[in-house]
Amino acid sequence: MKRLLRFDRRPLVATGSAQLAKSAVVCLAAVLGIAGPISPAGAQSFPRERAFVYGVTNYDGRLYESALAPPAVSTIYLLANRTNVLAPRNTLIYFWPITNQYQADWEQLNELVNGQLEVTQADRVVRTIELSEYVVQYDVSSPEDSLRMYLGAEARAKFSEWEAAQAFYSVALQSFYAAQQRWNDQVNRLRQQSPGGVVPAGAMPPEPQAPTQPTVLSSNPARGFLITLPVGQYGIRLRRADGALQPDSAKTLVMFDKQRDGISYSVVPQTRWNAPETSADDSQIVYALRGSTIYLQAFRAGEFDASQYARMLNPQELAPAGPRNRWVPFEPARGVRMVLRRAGAPPKELASQDFYVRQLPGSGLGYEVQLLDPGTGERPSFTGFEIQVSDDDVEVELVDAAGSAIPGSQRRVVALNTSQVWVPYGLSLAPLAIGMIVVAQRRRAVRRVKVAE
Repeated sequence: MKRLLRFDRRPLVATGSAQLAKSAVVCLAAVLGIAGPISPAGAQSFPRERAFVYGVTNYDGRLYESALAPPAVSTIYLLANRTNVLAPRNTLIYFWPITNQYQADWEQLNELVNGQLEVTQADRVVRTIELSEYVVQYDVSSPEDSLRMYLGAEARAKFSEWEAAQAFYSVALQSFYAAQQRWNDQVNRLRQQSPGGVVPAGAMPPEPQAPTQPTVLSSNPARGFLITLPVGQYGIRLRRADGALQPDSAKTLVMFDKQRDGISYSVVPQTRWNAPETSADDSQIVYALRGSTIYLQAFRAGEFDASQYARMLNPQELAPAGPRNRWVPFEPARGVRMVLRRAGAPPKELASQDFYVRQLPGSGLGYEVQLLDPGTGERPSFTGFEIQVSDDDVEVELVDAAGSAIPGSQRRVVALNTSQVWVPYGLSLAPLAIGMIVVAQRRRAVRRVKVAE
């Protein structure tokens, strides 16, 4: 995905084959809303204290993130009209000075606090939320389209299906290894019996085929408060099963949403395809070398308040420096075409194409970008619109299936003339040249005065 279940940047499957866990590493403890950085050995010297915290699993429209809201955090930010999770937990926390934030020692204490979450506005309870059991799953072959959160009985059923698939694969993998070993032994015997150690093609037994590895990843079943609220400011507090309010559970909850939709481009130069640039909004100009080829990958994006978005990802984040707003790309723009306009020429429509990056032979470690041939069976290295940059500047925009322009997709591509790159250098050297001339003239004037004396 940029990682569809992205928690603490470390994926993890709940159970199942070690090979799948190693290859897919999704930190699903964080799906439960309870994950935090594992305490380094040196952190053991920092004093711990028991505390009530909220483990936050927030959904930003494309993936899940986990965060920790300790008692020091008074406000939690979540995206409106999406399903988010708050997990009420008792744990041990300590202050980590390297990040200037609190961390949780989940290994020592990780205790769910039973009760109801009361959502308030103007000191009035507007909603009471019960703890729910949930499971998050997605298919790595199409993560954006398959990410789902299942609840209650359906969650248990989906997790049971996932466990059964993992168990079946584990047994099939063990059978494959055993069959592979028998096949190797049989081939070795045939080689010993064959002249020159060469087994005739017709006598070679069929090689066992490895089982297909499951592509669905799953979190462990967990319980938390599912939060889906419209834009606004709320209060939350936890009323325990005994009827008392949980200390340190009262927080301000801000539900926010994107301010507008747009298109973000990843600009891939052919000469350095693995180091793309980003054009976040339509006020930015794309610069490219004259005569070069660039590829534009289009993503649907939303513009958010930068401070709110940063505090959603990390409730302990201070106000971020930089622009007030932040563009966030969510998913590739599908089913669109690009219209390219040059001065004095009719508009030209471009289709999105799949490209493959081929490593060139030799010690130069070069590569070339070429259209993907479907017959090769290779997967595309990237998908985008190919633009040949000529002498003229061009304007591009995306249109949908009906031919309507997509707002925020307009960009201007400006060709840089490197043949005149000496001009700014020459202008920058002009003051130095003038200064040297002035100094030389003054020195000659001084010498004339001395001679005259």
